[in-house]
Amino acid sequence: MDGKHFAYATLNKIGGKFTINVVLDGKRINTVDGGEIKMRFQGNTLRYFVSDTSTTPESDWYYEGDKLIRIVDYKDYASAFEEFRGEPVEEGRTDCASLTHVESGHKICFSSAGFVLLDDVELENHKIEGHDLGFSDFTFDNEFKNIAYKIILSPMWDKEWISLNGDNSNLVFNDIQNLHFTADGKQIVYVGRRGAEVYKVTHEVIPTMK
Repeated sequence: MDGKHFAYATLNKIGGKFTINVVLDGKRINTVDGGEIKMRFQGNTLRYFVSDTSTTPESDWYYEGDKLIRIVDYKDYASAFEEFRGEPVEEGRTDCASLTHVESGHKICFSSAGFVLLDDVELENHKIEGHDLGFSDFTFDNEFKNIAYKIILSPMWDKEWISLNGDNSNLVFNDIQNLHFTADGKQIVYVGRRGAEVYKVTHEVIPTMK
């Protein structure tokens, strides 16, 4: 969802094969083989990355709208969307994965142990007994004043919620897609799924960075 358009994907399994239907503004625009998808708008263009985990080696594809653009590698997902790029594990923090924001240079460090650092400043650090936490889909507003990201509860993998500047939402979904800020930075929007029900979700942004 970019404020004007609304997009989501549905996953289907027939036998041992997964397919994904891509839906834009209520109409199916593409059906592709794959079990994982990441989506983002750039202007009015829907861009998405699909990984087909059923093939050996895995096949990863990058699309714009209904057009296949190129074969990519999962490790290049961030650079394909030109917001974050992966960096080597930071020295002294072997449990910390690192990403660099391409345009601003901000650095994110995060761990399944439950912490997230922005430029070495802690955004959050919490534990859930018996579980790890996954972090993904990091995104800044246009002025780089606020950051949002998705938190995934492991080993369940079907409980996800959003954090804004380290403040966690109390809305929990089975799956969250297309997390981003509106152009004016006043809202974060995404698509959340609970079972077979799909929701458009909007949160107001309180413009404070921890």
